[in-house]
Amino acid sequence: MMQRHLVPSRLTLGFSGDTITARVDGTEVAHVTDSTYGHGQVGLGLDSYTTSRFDDLEVLPARNASTVTP
Repeated sequence: MMQRHLVPSRLTLGFSGDTITARVDGTEVAHVTDSTYGHGQVGLGLDSYTTSRFDDLEVLPARNASTVTP
């Protein structure tokens, strides 16, 4: 099997209210609104027949976010 050497990309997801913004390498690729969930936990799901790899995955609180205690 031939190995392909791909250049890694930086995916950034931003959440503000019901607005979700996706950027790849700093370029906005999607901007949607979805008010289905007002709060919750972080999840990452993949549905692909190809191998996906992640490096340096970070989940950071929003700037000026208040702490929510269940």
